[in-house]
Amino acid sequence: TSLSNYSIISIFSNYIHEDGQRRRQLLAFRRIYGCYNGENISKALLTVIHEYSISKKIGYLVSDNAQNNDTATTYLF
Repeated sequence: TSLSNYSIISIFSNYIHEDGQRRRQLLAFRRIYGCYNGENISKALLTVIHEYSISKKIGYLVSDNAQNNDTATTYLF
């Protein structure tokens, strides 16, 4: 949550580049409208996944241990 009480999500991609180097790239920094719950988090994630056409390239999701992140994962899978 930002100082202005906006709910914000940042989505990164961590991967091994074809040159063998580890890379990390910011894919999105988005405001979550409504409650910061699992359903809204999963909607934001799905939007980014579709924008980058990476649904078949995701191996893992990493987040903090908040319950809403666990709920978001169940919406995705």
